[in-house]
This record gives sequence, C-alpha cells and structure tokens, in this order.
Amino acid sequence: MQELRDFANDEDVQKFTQEGEKLLGGQFIALSKSTFVFLPRFFLSWSLRVRKMKKKWPHFLVTEDMMSQRLCDLRDVNGIKTIVRR
Repeated sequence: MQELRDFANDEDVQKFTQEGEKLLGGQFIALSKSTFVFLPRFFLSWSLRVRKMKKKWPHFLVTEDMMSQRLCDLRDVNGIKTIVRR
C-alpha cells in the first residue's frame, strides 16, 4: 500500500493526472468515463488475466538480470499471457 501512496504523491504523476483530466473533457466527464468505461475493463482484465499470474510482477524492482533476459522467458516465469487480436 505504501508503494501506491508514494506513486500517487509523486509530482509528475499528479501533473499527468491533471493533464489527463483536461484531455478527457474536465473532471466530471473524466470521472464518468472512469466509472462506466475504464473500471469495468480493469476488473474484467483483472478477473481473467491477473489472477492467473503465477508470480507478482516487480514493477519498481526491475533488475539488470531481468533486463538481460528475453521477454518471452519473463512472461513464462510470471505466467503472463498476451492477447493477440487479428
């Protein structure tokens, strides 16, 4: 939880959030879109994909060892499956 608080309190993140609200048409429209469009998509992807991951992805702890591995190997280790749309 502390990791999320630190991320939300970051000045750059707050600046991007304000710019994103302006791009979405203001605070009310941004809140409406996030409630009725983005949140359902998030929970759908969470229920279908994220819960099936074998190991949690270390977002802020990326090491040089991980950078030297192939991406497909990292996906296999963590149980990440990509969606291919044609």
